[in-house]
Amino acid sequence: MKSKLRTMIVAVVSLVAGLFVCVNLHPENWMKKGEATVPLSQMQKEDGNIYTGRLPDRDVPRLSGKEEFEELFQIDEVTVEPIGIVPTGISSLNGWADPYRGRAGTRNYKRKREVQKNFWDIFDILDDYSQYYLIQCPDKSYILAQMPEQYVKALKKGEKTVLPIGHKAPLRPQAKSYLTEICQKYDASLDGVLYTFDDAWYQEHSFMILLIRLGAGAAAFFITGVIIFLLADKLRLIEL
Repeated sequence: MKSKLRTMIVAVVSLVAGLFVCVNLHPENWMKKGEATVPLSQMQKEDGNIYTGRLPDRDVPRLSGKEEFEELFQIDEVTVEPIGIVPTGISSLNGWADPYRGRAGTRNYKRKREVQKNFWDIFDILDDYSQYYLIQCPDKSYILAQMPEQYVKALKKGEKTVLPIGHKAPLRPQAKSYLTEICQKYDASLDGVLYTFDDAWYQEHSFMILLIRLGAGAAAFFITGVIIFLLADKLRLIEL
């Protein structure tokens, strides 16, 4: 009985470790490493290309604050070097995510919520949602932004970082309703959100990202279990 209980405990701990690795691993960080920066001259060519999500060169326009952001058109692409970040707890469905869950033709086939409030990332293994953040601009004003996780972590650590190229995307009505209170608190603009994801890249690589995350999670599960069993056996806590 004790042996079964201990085995169950080891399984639960290993599962938590595997889930933690699976959710927190972002292979896109190194998959996009070495990507060339985009200069302003390339962005100014009228070739129909969209550069949102790409790395900006030094001459790409940088926002100074809320007023400049509010003056942008949705076709304008810029970047910003934030000096602070505040999570809002509100997330929206990513453009590259499958808008439905379950199998077509079954009762479980339902449309996913476009906006989530107080969403737990631990359940978002597919990376379907991205949180809205309030970023503090160089002039100390705040604007809304959505960005890859590596930039969120860097800003939370207080590291100096320039966001990928982004554009002003409209806020979904439900998101705007949820965000009104916190935006009023920080005097942030509700005119839109600085969106910095390269949707086309994520659409192309989302399955590979999922496979890598699942593989890493499975490896963490088995390695954690083996280590615990070996340590327990060595300390004579578990009889094999």
